[in-house]
Amino acid sequence: MLKAGFIHVVDADLKSYFDTIPKDRLLARVGRKVSDGRILGLVEAFLEQGVLDGLEEWTPEHGTPQGAVISPLLSNLYLNEVDRMLEVTRNGKYISNMRGSQTIW
Repeated sequence: MLKAGFIHVVDADLKSYFDTIPKDRLLARVGRKVSDGRILGLVEAFLEQGVLDGLEEWTPEHGTPQGAVISPLLSNLYLNEVDRMLEVTRNGKYISNMRGSQTIW
């Protein structure tokens, strides 16, 4: 990346990311990319699966199960919006619109 002229690295820590993804918004974004209702149904069933904690079973209201096979794909699909917030201008400066305030480096 240095050979390509990139000189900045943006490092952002998303606390509890997998646990906080809104399921309805995630399913809507998946629906924009996938038109097969059977696949959408599988993704929804995956998000609504129960969690076994000791002998107690519960269903999380938000998020995607961390460590599950499809979770990285779903989280990257949802995180794509953050990638769009960090764009490089023609003169190489970064424009960040994270948290609604625009910053130019």
